[in-house]
Amino acid sequence: MQNEDIELSVQVTSDSIKKKFKTLEPIKAIFELIWNGLDACADRVVINIERNELDGLVSITVSDNGNGINFDQGEECGFLKFDDSNKKADINTHGKDGIGRFSFHKLSNNAEWYTKNNGNSYKATIHESNLHKIILKSTKDTEYPFLMKEKSGTTVQLTGFNASNGSLPSDEKILNLLSCEFGWFLAYHQTAKILFDGVRVHVPKNDVKHESAELEGYEFNISVFRWHDKPTSEKSYIYFTDKNNKVVYKDLSRFNKKLGFYTSAVISSKFNSKFDNDLYEMD
Repeated sequence: MQNEDIELSVQVTSDSIKKKFKTLEPIKAIFELIWNGLDACADRVVINIERNELDGLVSITVSDNGNGINFDQGEECGFLKFDDSNKKADINTHGKDGIGRFSFHKLSNNAEWYTKNNGNSYKATIHESNLHKIILKSTKDTEYPFLMKEKSGTTVQLTGFNASNGSLPSDEKILNLLSCEFGWFLAYHQTAKILFDGVRVHVPKNDVKHESAELEGYEFNISVFRWHDKPTSEKSYIYFTDKNNKVVYKDLSRFNKKLGFYTSAVISSKFNSKFDNDLYEMD
């Protein structure tokens, strides 16, 4: 791709995109950008908010060291799809609807993605007034410092805030909301880090019990978390993970609809690498 602007279009109107987010809270636009990084196998996501002397928003950046966006795939690139996603078949990913990146318009007028993948770097720009249009440009990773230190990754920068966009709560409240949204994920992905303005997002208060068992020569390590507060979006699941901590299967636990009782259970074993969704079902 030449170092020039290329205008691409998603086959849908801006109004149709906005209808999908009619009731979305502005803070969840940041959640979506973080999930996109985690879905891209990032183990580090950094969020920074810049404010002016009147405490008004100047910019929001979300950076991750994940796989980056492969714009070389052309039309097969998930970024260029709407209401469709390359992640639908992957049980480990959160975003499966192919719309999350457009949520930025609930916060700002402009969004720029700086991404690095397979040695190639690109910048993609979307404006709130034309959500269906994407301006793509081949660039260098030096345009954004975070990517200079990484083999791959993505930085999203939001700018252009005004009264018509939604507002954010205080930084202290944001940190608590991030903990509530991502804490369950961080609890069993212990190498993953999410940093908000330099402060690490913590796993929220919980009671945890660890057990181990052996069956047919395989060791099973079991962790059950009971959350003091309800996670923002995740239900009470039982997760089966392989030796690499990858989820191979998950199913709702019997506590899912129990009022005031929120749990996450993780069963980890080499045996789970053999798991076949078509052969096994939970009772």
